[in-house]
Amino acid sequence: MAREIERASARVRRQARLLRTVSQASLAAQRLTDRSVLGTEICRILVQEGGYTMAGLMRLQPDGHTLVQATLVGFDPERNRFPDADLDDPADAERPAVRALRTGEVQVQNDLEHLTNPHPALAQLRALGLRSAVMVPLVEMGQKLGVLVVADREPNRFDTDFLVAITSAAADISASIILREREQLAADAGRRLTAALNAGALGAWENNLATGEMTANARWFEMLGLDPHRDAEVATTWRERLHPDDEPMLERAYARLADPAINHFEIDMRLRHAQGHWAWIHSRGMVLERDAQGRPLRLAGVHMDISQRRQDEVQLRIAADAFANSHEGIVICDGDGVILSVNRTFERVTGYSAEEAVGRRPSMLSSGYQDKAFYQRMWEEVTQRGRWEGEIWNRRKSGEVYPEWLAITRIRHEGGRLNFLGQFIDISERKQVQSRIEELSRTDPLTGLPNRRSFGDAVAARLASAEPRLAVLLLNINRFKQVNESLGYGVGDEVLQMLARRLAGVFGEGGTLARVSGDEFAVALPGAGEAEVRAVVDRLQLEMQQPFEIAGQRLVLALSAGLALSPEHGTEAELLLVSATAALNLSRGEGEQRLSVYSPGQPGASLRRLTLESQLRLALQRRELFAVYQPQVALVGGHLVGLEALVRWRHPERGVVSPGEFIPVAEEAGLITAIGDFMLRESCQAAVRMQAAGLPRVPVSVNIATGQLRRADFLPQVLSELESSGLAPALLEIEITESMLMADVQSTITLLAALRERGVRVAIDDFGTGYSSLAYLGRLSLDRLKIDQSFVRDLRVPGPAEGIVRTVIALARSLQLNTLAEGVEEAEDAERLRALGCDDAQGYLYDRPLSEAELLAKYRT
Repeated sequence: MAREIERASARVRRQARLLRTVSQASLAAQRLTDRSVLGTEICRILVQEGGYTMAGLMRLQPDGHTLVQATLVGFDPERNRFPDADLDDPADAERPAVRALRTGEVQVQNDLEHLTNPHPALAQLRALGLRSAVMVPLVEMGQKLGVLVVADREPNRFDTDFLVAITSAAADISASIILREREQLAADAGRRLTAALNAGALGAWENNLATGEMTANARWFEMLGLDPHRDAEVATTWRERLHPDDEPMLERAYARLADPAINHFEIDMRLRHAQGHWAWIHSRGMVLERDAQGRPLRLAGVHMDISQRRQDEVQLRIAADAFANSHEGIVICDGDGVILSVNRTFERVTGYSAEEAVGRRPSMLSSGYQDKAFYQRMWEEVTQRGRWEGEIWNRRKSGEVYPEWLAITRIRHEGGRLNFLGQFIDISERKQVQSRIEELSRTDPLTGLPNRRSFGDAVAARLASAEPRLAVLLLNINRFKQVNESLGYGVGDEVLQMLARRLAGVFGEGGTLARVSGDEFAVALPGAGEAEVRAVVDRLQLEMQQPFEIAGQRLVLALSAGLALSPEHGTEAELLLVSATAALNLSRGEGEQRLSVYSPGQPGASLRRLTLESQLRLALQRRELFAVYQPQVALVGGHLVGLEALVRWRHPERGVVSPGEFIPVAEEAGLITAIGDFMLRESCQAAVRMQAAGLPRVPVSVNIATGQLRRADFLPQVLSELESSGLAPALLEIEITESMLMADVQSTITLLAALRERGVRVAIDDFGTGYSSLAYLGRLSLDRLKIDQSFVRDLRVPGPAEGIVRTVIALARSLQLNTLAEGVEEAEDAERLRALGCDDAQGYLYDRPLSEAELLAKYRT
């Protein structure tokens, strides 16, 4: 009886220990998250707490058929390693561990010592002194995980109680392994998702529609300029940042999710950034959970910041619109010169549609006017400098040849890929306008005769011929001013026209007749000497005895005449004109109807000029020169828009000397540059003084001499005067003439561009009286064209003057330039200029040139 009690007691102790061991193993399975650590801890508990000699774990590999020893406790795992097993290998089919995992049944051997012909795996255990062993399969929900191996030195150690307990523990261990693997997979997937979201700059979010709660990752906050820790509550109130215009779109997207068949939405919306601007967000979401009625409960998705993409799209649209709607024709070629794209202006100008042009070469437009050498030079410049620009003649689809201003730019991309951009404008109309302006600029609009410039060119051409002998005769109408003042300027103009016809009848086709100023005419008589000229002048004086019948009046006019001969008095056109003028002045002083011939020793010719030059040099030293300012006003509104600085000379004995008298002397004597420097400095300083005293901030215009413009230090001088005076660059306007412009085109273009870049305004003075290429004019950095007063004065007379003015205004508009008419003296002139579209005007109708004090008295605000 006592033995049975002892056996029962021992069994109870074994069961208690077994339960304690199994319980600890189950707790470890729940506690530990690392599979390797869990396996080692289970085997340790079985050996140390359960008292078994050995415990090991064989793990099934991801290939699904290889069993590998993972853990061994009780023996040195390095010296006592069990061979790997293969569930698919027939040679391993009888191995207890393989059979346990394949069948799902526990394999028990309680007497290894007396086994006959044991399996090598069991023989290995017996060789270690082990007498009993059990192989417990670890399987969860049909997924094979591995085999738990427990062995002991005592036989019959693994009874039914042990098998029940170890089977229960194996289930816990298997479930724990599966759970941990799934958790690990989820964690890995989370890390991969986070990495993917970060790599894609995606902000992840999850929204509980029932509670309104929303959570988001760090990137979600960052794209709105928020801190994920400090601003965490913003996620829940994110819709307060939604642009009002995007609210209806978001509501519609959420409303569509009420349909159980729709689980996704995708929209672009704007959210307010922490810095105040709107961030464009591309939002994608999906339904995670619905309630019993199918309504969405939870949503999740991602946000992508597409602000830069939106901005790029806007820029691309702008570029595309600019390309399509540009007034310039545009053609884009690949590196081989094959056309890739053209715009609408290209189609309109050339007559070729985009479909006809793409895939061909620009040589399809060749007119044949340029030779192979021209194109070779053109492409050499593109290759070396990356750009070529110039005038070229091309042929339209219709066969018509036309001029264009073409610019070719090389575009080099990363990787070395090339494109070529061609931009051109059809300058046919400009060429026609240029030709018309040139024609008008060489003709006197009142009489139709050549003007002074055209006459000078004709004289120069004759002097350069094989027979340079020439007589230049200047004629002046005596007391013509009285005609204008007594009978009016209209009658005076008619008298000039009638006189022009009478002179043409006298001098015939053998001479060149021109109107060179208001009441002066010039005649060039090839091959004539003094005797021949005196004979024809006598005949003219007889003709002049016949009265002019006009406006009910009979007028008899007298002429004074001055003569210069080539080669006696000079072999240059300008010198002959100056000499003839000197002779004419002498004729005026000595009486009417007299012909004076130039002589270098004539009183009043050389001596007067020499005296004036000497006095002018002293005037510069004594500061006798001063500036006056003629107001410039808007033709619409009449308000002050600018001032033109004009030089005056206060002679100590003669009083104020007319600029018409001393400016020509200054130009001939080389003093005009010094005068120009004085006027630039004085005008800048005076403008600052007057504006400080209350004059409106309007630009002051300063006439620049050729010598100033051509000096290398002209730009630094202008900037220095601006800096020292404190005048803003935008309040200084530089005036140059057309002749100065064309003297050195490229240098002038560069200089004017530099002035404009620094804010200085640029105007062309007396526009229409000289010659300027419109092709170059379009490239100049200009602000204003000033219409010469001779055209304004002739507006009241039927003739080409109005056409000239209209053309100049149209040209200025096409170049986006301001126009100002000079010498406006009559209200009807101002009204006509306003009707023609002229912007501004200056002249005695508005004000004479005023001193600083007079300007302030009238225009101070």
